[in-house]
Amino acid sequence: AFPNLKFALPTSLNEIPGGRMLVTEIGGDIYTFAKKTETSQKEMLLQIPDAKIWHATVHPKFQANGQLFVCYSKGDTSHVSRFKVESLVADSTREEVLLTWPAGGHNGGCLQFGTDGMLYISTGDGSGPNPPDGRTAAQDVSNLFGCVLRIDVDSKPGDGSLLDYVVPSDNPFVDMQNARPEIWAYGLRNPWKFGVDPKTGNIFAADNGWETWEMVHRIVRGGNCGWPIMEGRAVLRSEVKQGPTPIRPPVKDHHHSEANSVIGGPIYRGSKLPELDGTFIYGDYITGTIWGLKSDGEDSYSHTTLVDTDQRITAFAEGSAGELFVVDYDYTGQIYELLPTTVPDNSANFPRKLSDTGLFTSTQKLIPAPGVIPYEVTVERWMDGYKTQRWVAVPGSGSITLNADGKAAEYPDGTVFVKHVWLTWGGVSKRAIPAETQILHYDNGRWNPYSYVWKVPAIRYSEPITSTLNKSGARPIPVFLFTDEYGRERSATRHINAEHECRMCHNAGAGFVLGFEPNQLNRSAILPPGIYAPDQLDFLFEKKVI
Repeated sequence: AFPNLKFALPTSLNEIPGGRMLVTEIGGDIYTFAKKTETSQKEMLLQIPDAKIWHATVHPKFQANGQLFVCYSKGDTSHVSRFKVESLVADSTREEVLLTWPAGGHNGGCLQFGTDGMLYISTGDGSGPNPPDGRTAAQDVSNLFGCVLRIDVDSKPGDGSLLDYVVPSDNPFVDMQNARPEIWAYGLRNPWKFGVDPKTGNIFAADNGWETWEMVHRIVRGGNCGWPIMEGRAVLRSEVKQGPTPIRPPVKDHHHSEANSVIGGPIYRGSKLPELDGTFIYGDYITGTIWGLKSDGEDSYSHTTLVDTDQRITAFAEGSAGELFVVDYDYTGQIYELLPTTVPDNSANFPRKLSDTGLFTSTQKLIPAPGVIPYEVTVERWMDGYKTQRWVAVPGSGSITLNADGKAAEYPDGTVFVKHVWLTWGGVSKRAIPAETQILHYDNGRWNPYSYVWKVPAIRYSEPITSTLNKSGARPIPVFLFTDEYGRERSATRHINAEHECRMCHNAGAGFVLGFEPNQLNRSAILPPGIYAPDQLDFLFEKKVI
């Protein structure tokens, strides 16, 4: 959206009055810049040394009062603070700390003003990944962990209190003994971002799960989102005492086969993408996928995958002109706009069989086509008895540039990596049973993963062996049946990864291609069909792959 601007690990984005954008960086800096496509200048608004900034937003009456609100962690404490902005500069010496709570692995940190004028604040459970909710705090409303808070920042108590805000009288736990009155909803793990519907006032939060599920919750008054008793709809820690209100299940949950760190955005109400009106926009930091969730009525929602990207998404923002912005954290550090696609759908022409890809002249014997070059790696992934063969193909006269100095490798468009997975098993007479053939294809600047699943007839191995594209994945697929040396029927299964599962490892953070790098390739190798390469890097250079 702003191609001349890059940021160092940006964490939030907002449009502020005056035709400017507001960006926070995790390292402690907050910038503004003119909302113009060609802009190349960003101005420092505020620096908070030694802090990790999670989010910043401005008051709805910012033009009149110049109030900036920032959520950040410093040392072992999380803060929500108010600053005064004058002439696009915030005075860091006049910080007004509104709230603090202990910082931990999950800090939440999103700030949004509701349609009621109240400031809503998300907090995490203050724990690292293991054990889940290590403080056992998210069901305990006597603390601020794992909550969405609601406070009135336009008022101050008149009873001599030192607080710089007022707790609204209609907050759910105002009159409950030993409860924090600021709590609006609780039972969350790490609601990194949430959105407020400017039309209805409804709030939706994307909450990071533990080992299996990612969740989207509708945040309601007194709502208990279940963590850590529940992870999504699955029971996790049944021994934890439930909070004072019933557990509400998420309105949408994602298995970790398709998401790993969900990031909430706005409930879109812009005019530029009218088909998304009323849709909660959210994405995934690991896989880069962006989804839309829309209410169809009471407790009924429709769900749509909007786009798959390679971005490391940390934030969304809706612009005043109806733009839908997406923030990339560390792949490019840039801001993108979500637009209707103009690319034709050619998926019907995609090769559904491995034999249609052109990578092998014979899939039965795995004879690679000319230019498809074998290689081996020094340290293979543990695969529970399965074996692998690897090939690489570079189109035309191009070659891969490997960089040993920490810089990213460079790949010609159309580069393909192939990993064939097979199992040797079957009693006295060993058989090589093909399971799947995995492919990474570099197309139009994007790495796309595919898995071709081999269908092997049970017991009668003289029948044809074929391989077809796996579209669903995320399930154990029977690989073969056989009789062992004692005449007993046996079977083997293999979990075939869905596309999003592949992206858990093959993503921007890891550099997409994991095995084809100098340390892994710097070895001798015996390559099929029996080629001995005393120095594999020399072999790949001679084959003009690198």
